[in-house]
Amino acid sequence: MRIFKIVVLCLSVVNFSTFAQGESSSDFEKGFGEAEGISEAEKLGADVDKVKIGGSLTSDFFLLGTEGSGASDNFYNPYSLWVYLDANLRNEIRAYAKAKLIWANSSNPLLSSSPPSASTELEELKLFFNADKRVFFTVGKQKIKWGAGKFWNPTDFLNNEKRDLLDSDDLRSGVTLLKSHMPFGKSNLYLVQSLDGASRINKIGHTLRLELPLGSSELSFTASKLKDAKAFFGTDVSLAVGSFDLHGEVAYQQDSKQAHVVGGIGREFGYGDNDTWGVSLEYFGNASGISNTANYAPALATSVYTPFYFSRHYAMLLLYLPSPGTWNKTTINLFNVFNLTDQSILSKLNFSFEMMQDLRWDVGASYRYGKSDGEFRFFSQRYDLSTSLSVDF
Repeated sequence: MRIFKIVVLCLSVVNFSTFAQGESSSDFEKGFGEAEGISEAEKLGADVDKVKIGGSLTSDFFLLGTEGSGASDNFYNPYSLWVYLDANLRNEIRAYAKAKLIWANSSNPLLSSSPPSASTELEELKLFFNADKRVFFTVGKQKIKWGAGKFWNPTDFLNNEKRDLLDSDDLRSGVTLLKSHMPFGKSNLYLVQSLDGASRINKIGHTLRLELPLGSSELSFTASKLKDAKAFFGTDVSLAVGSFDLHGEVAYQQDSKQAHVVGGIGREFGYGDNDTWGVSLEYFGNASGISNTANYAPALATSVYTPFYFSRHYAMLLLYLPSPGTWNKTTINLFNVFNLTDQSILSKLNFSFEMMQDLRWDVGASYRYGKSDGEFRFFSQRYDLSTSLSVDF
C-alpha cells in the first residue's frame, strides 16, 4: 500500500510538471485570480452574450373586394414592428420581453371607419426559473396554446381571444399567468394561475393539465376554473394509426352544459425523390354556435363577431406542399373552410417564400362563395388579396 501511494504521488508530480511547462505563468495563475479563470475582457464579453435583442418588421397590403350595388375595391396597409429582449442568466434563469407597434395608413374599411393611428402593445413579459430542475416556473405575460386541433382548439381555455385561423403565425398577445411545470418520466403536469384582471385572491383562475404519452401518441386532460366563470373540462388526444395521424378534442362548459368537439385526420404522401405533400381534414362542432341563419342579424347586433366560431358546424380541408421540387424555400397551402350550417365557403391559397436570409415574402388570395346569406359572405365581401414582407433582425 505504501508503494502504491508513492507511485501515485510521483505520477501527480509528473503531470503537474508537464502542465506547468506547457503553460505560461500568467495562464497558470489565471485560474487562481479574482477573474475566476478568465480575464475581465473575456468576462465582459460572456456577460454581453447573455442578452439578445432582436425583432422583426412586417409590411402588409390587403385588397378587399365587395359585391352588390355598392361594390368596390378597398385596401389598407398596416406595418408591424416587434422588438424582443431575451436574457439568459446564471442558474438557468431567463427573462424575456416582447413589444409590438402597429401603424396603418388607414383602417380596415370593412370593419372600421376610424382614422389611421399607431398602437403599441406589450405581447410578452415573463421570467423563467426552476426549483432544483424538478419544477419549472414561468411567471408574467406569456403565450400559451394547448390542444391537438390543427384549426380549432376548444380546450384552449386560457387565452382571452380566438386565434386568426388563416394566419400562419399566432399573433395574439400573451396572458398573465403563473405556470408551474412538473415533468415526471415522459409525462407532464401543469398548474396554472390566471392573473389577468384579478384584484382579489378569489378572482384568480386555476387550471390543471396532465399530459400522458401513449407510445407515439399523447392523451391530455385539462380542468379549469377561471375568473367569474364556472368550471371547464377538456381532453385532447393525438395518435398515429398506420400512415394516418388522428387527433381530437372535447371541451365541456359547466355553466352552459355544452360540449364542443373537434376531430381530424391527416396524412402525408411522398412523390419524387424526397418531396411530400399532405392533407388534413378537421370537423368542429360548436355547441354555442347559431344553427339558423335567421338568427344571424340579432346575434351580430348584440355580440362581437368572431369568425369561424359563429355557427354550429364547420369543417376544414387543408392541402399543403412544403418545399416542392427545387423550390426548397417555398411553402404552398390551400385552406378550404366550410360553414356546414349555412353552406358558405372560404378558400385561401397562400405562398410563402424565403427570399433571402431573414427576409420572407407571403402572397395570399381568398375567395368566398356559397349561400349569399352565409357567414363567409358577411359585409358583401367576395375576395381578398394579401401580400406581406417580413424581415428579421
